[in-house]
Amino acid sequence: MTILAEEPWTWTLYADADRRVLSVMTGGHGMWELAVELTPDEIAAYEASGITGLDALVKGIQGTPDVYMPRRVATPSP
Repeated sequence: MTILAEEPWTWTLYADADRRVLSVMTGGHGMWELAVELTPDEIAAYEASGITGLDALVKGIQGTPDVYMPRRVATPSP
């Protein structure tokens, strides 16, 4: 996997062939990382608007990570 874009200590966007994985730092006092594979619509939003196309997803993961747990994938190694 390669890193497409990142904001240190906030999120990292990885690419692996056609897959895109967004890893977001979340939590309060104890920070942890939650990685999700992007859907085709989320990939299209990123391709159209860059990372701003994923702002709502990043904020959603940070605010309510439990909602995104079913989408969780292993954090990629670059």
